[in-house]
Amino acid sequence: MRGDYMKNYIVGKMELDSIDIKCMVVSKGVRVHPEVYEQFSDIYNISQDMNRLSCIILPDGTVMTMSDMEPFLEHMGGRYFWSKEEKEYYYPQLETPFHIRVIDGKPALTFHETLIDFVTFPKKNQFYDQVTSTGKPFYPSSVLQGTDWLTFGYLWPCEFAAAGFPCQYCHCGHDTMARVKNKVPFDDRLTGKEMGEIINYGVKKAGLKNIQITGGSTISGEKEAKYFTGYIDAVNEYVGRENIPGDIVYYITPPKDTAIVDYYIENGVNKIGCSVEVWDETMAKVVTPGKMKYTTRQRHLDILHHIVDKYGKNIAFSNFVVGIEPFESLKEGATYMAEHGITPVVSILQIMGLSVLGKTTPPDLDYYKRVKDLFLNLYDKYQLVPAEQSGENGCLEVEFYNAVRDK
Repeated sequence: MRGDYMKNYIVGKMELDSIDIKCMVVSKGVRVHPEVYEQFSDIYNISQDMNRLSCIILPDGTVMTMSDMEPFLEHMGGRYFWSKEEKEYYYPQLETPFHIRVIDGKPALTFHETLIDFVTFPKKNQFYDQVTSTGKPFYPSSVLQGTDWLTFGYLWPCEFAAAGFPCQYCHCGHDTMARVKNKVPFDDRLTGKEMGEIINYGVKKAGLKNIQITGGSTISGEKEAKYFTGYIDAVNEYVGRENIPGDIVYYITPPKDTAIVDYYIENGVNKIGCSVEVWDETMAKVVTPGKMKYTTRQRHLDILHHIVDKYGKNIAFSNFVVGIEPFESLKEGATYMAEHGITPVVSILQIMGLSVLGKTTPPDLDYYKRVKDLFLNLYDKYQLVPAEQSGENGCLEVEFYNAVRDK
């Protein structure tokens, strides 16, 4: 049963709870009014620099992405080398009904001009102003999610995208494809020592508890395994696993050799994501062409099952990019994962600046409400534990976990 820890709202004629609000805000973005930055950037980690990732926090603690649509789409247009025609095609996405305004001297989330609730953001810290001993800035190699997540995202280019097969929903993959096409060089990959310095600062100075590490997919898997092995070795050498209070989460491409995954887990990684993202295989061949062409659905499932068989439940998980496929195929995939001890994760489709299956707009609220009811039932029936046990910007996990336990 779903508990009542979440706040409930009447927005126009819609009855919404915090999960509904998160789905809509993450999928549609917001318009942040200039006075919000002017009045609160000295006390909160908010910035019009889209690389300085931030989030919105509702009063019940629900965390959600803060994609300020105007600077976000300007940022995306430059990143993808948009033509004038492409800009005109994507700019209608600016028309989100959600705004962040100042009301009674406080930041507030509104639906058009109607107050939903007052909100906050992560407290100001100096993380984004730091550089490593080699002079490399902490961001964009690493960003902050929620209130206690340190995320190392996309640490090397996706080889699928470089070959012209990016996942349709992946902003990083489209950036890689555009860079290859326009002969723009890639940044040097973060070294293990640099990662250790960033983690040490994040844990000791910024109060961060959990670490997430991911990169671009690799066709053979050997290069990725070398990188990931080097990073967990560096964490143990320069930080010490015992000094990281929370999880270390890896998002991986499925290797052929299961011993690679064993090495990660046995050296301190306690959550492994190997994500199918779109369950309907016919649709997946269009939306995730590189995954289906190079690594195959079966290899994803083989790795996930290996982890459960050897290490038990609540370690392996698979993201579903929710908002792409019909509800029934999503239900089939999520139920399969839950039945087999693999945590299914809702990653809310953030379509801004992209087109998925020819669509540039997210699903409506009814779709997300069906998804919410499905996952609440799965979390209750299979006693699922979230892959990432603290509020994250664009995924829904801890919200379901808390709701069925009435926290």
